[in-house]
Parts: sequence; C-alpha cells; structure tokens
Amino acid sequence: MKKLVPESSRHVFAPIDPTWVKRVDYLQPAGEEAFTVVPRPAPNRKQRLFSHVAYFLSGRETEPSAYLKLMCYDAEGHLMQEVDQTQNERFERETYPDGSEAGYLHWQKSKGIVAGYNLDLHGKTIARVQNGEGEHLSWNFGPEDYTRGWLHHGAYYLTKIYRQRKLSSQTFWLLSGDNLRLTLREERLTVSAQQEFWTRRAQGIPYGQAWPADAREVNTGNLLKQHGPSEPFDAIHQRLLANKDFVRNPRPEDVARAMAQAKQDYQTRRNTFVRRYRTFLDEAHLKEMIPEITHSASLFNAEPS
Repeated sequence: MKKLVPESSRHVFAPIDPTWVKRVDYLQPAGEEAFTVVPRPAPNRKQRLFSHVAYFLSGRETEPSAYLKLMCYDAEGHLMQEVDQTQNERFERETYPDGSEAGYLHWQKSKGIVAGYNLDLHGKTIARVQNGEGEHLSWNFGPEDYTRGWLHHGAYYLTKIYRQRKLSSQTFWLLSGDNLRLTLREERLTVSAQQEFWTRRAQGIPYGQAWPADAREVNTGNLLKQHGPSEPFDAIHQRLLANKDFVRNPRPEDVARAMAQAKQDYQTRRNTFVRRYRTFLDEAHLKEMIPEITHSASLFNAEPS
C-alpha cells in the first residue's frame, strides 16, 4: 500500500468494538447486476446468499448509511470487502476468495474518491487512482464478475459491468447526475436537470416520465425532487406531465401520433446528453475516451422496428 497511495490515504482497519451494534443483511443476486435483501435463511435451507455485516454506534443501527464498519461476504462465506467510515472519510479494501489483497479505495467528503488501486491474483497492479484520476475495479459477485470505473476529479464518468468477464452494461455519467446506461436489451437515460427518466428497449418505443414529487434516491433515501426542475419546463417535459392523465380507449391515430412524438422527444434528450458528454470529455482533457460514447451511442441509433 505504501508505494501505491500517499500517506494521507493510508489506513489501518479498526478491530470490531464490542460496544458496537451488529446488523446482518442477507442478499440474493437478482438478475445480472443487482441484489435483493431477503429474510434470514432457515438453518436447514440451502440458499446462495451473500451477507453484509454492519456495525453501528448504539441507537444508529436503523440508519443504513451510518455504519462505522461494514464486512461483506460471498455465498461461501469468504470476506469480499471491508469498509471503515467516519463522517468525512471512507476506506475500503477488497480481497480475493483466497484472502489475498484485491483492491483498496479512499473516499473523502467533498472530494470523492481520491486514491486507490487494484491488484491481480499475483499481486501485480492492474488499476490505480491518483488525486481523483484514474481507473478502479470492484468485484460484484466474485473475480469473474466485476465493475470497471474511470474517474475524473474523484467522480466516475464511465462504468462498465462484466459478468463472467463479458461486458453486461456500461453507463456514462455527468457530474450533474445525468447518465446514460446501455445494455443489449435496453438503454436508460436520466436527465437530472429536467428530472426525467427515459427507457428505450432495443425493439420498442421510448417511454419517459417525470419524477414523482416523492421520488427518493435509492441508497440514501433522500428526496430527489424538492423544489421543481433546475431548468425551466420545456415542451418535452410538458408532454410527459400531460401523459400522466389516463385516457380511456384512445383513438388509434392518437396512439400513433403519441408514439412518434415519444421517439422524437427521446432522441432529442439523448442527443443533448451525448453532446454534453463529449463536451465534458473535451474540457476534462479526456479526448481519448470520446470514441467510447460515440461508438456505444451508435448501437442504439437505428430506429426501433
């Protein structure tokens, strides 16, 4: 570690304090990239479950993000990840099933990820983050299932998820919160400034919706929408709001018109995102990454049949 991160990012992981309150969550893989929390399994029932063991100060155990230490185990009981965090910093280390070191990460409040590295099974450095810039890997379900992420100023601008070492999805991120996620089956566009979600399947019509007033961020539970969009309503957003009004037995010509409009509106939003992303890469001196968004965006440019 001493050679790979500066002294300010080094950390000695704390032992478990017996006064801390322990909370265990069991997780079951759901699809290719997600987990769902499930009840504690019965002793005589075999289930392929991962587990997260979190430790809190007494009275804070009901606040998921307030843990002091987090231990993550795979379905065989091997330690995958250990996390120590304070109010302003978080330190993470990952291990392979044999217990050898896989990676390390240092996050700071207001700065994001400032330093980190990854090692292969032989101890060779395969990725590194310095001063908030670089690449990092994170294991999802094991060494064959992982996420590659590229960072600028401590924040991810591109992430790629692999299953069995094959690309499963990729997501392009802007600091505004806007992002475009692509898979073989669909793409999803989040437009934070307009507070909209869009989904377009490979063979289908795009569907958009405005964030509901009580929409909450998945990880923190914070309200996503509190004071209205940060950009003025435009015609596209007005149409999404109007779409909330259910129309019984619409005329076929109205349906066809609405479908054509949805395709046009989505393409407008999408083109705007790609243009802003290219501008970001240019201004961040990351021009070598422009082919990533150009090539990936073209995969879905053909009109859906």
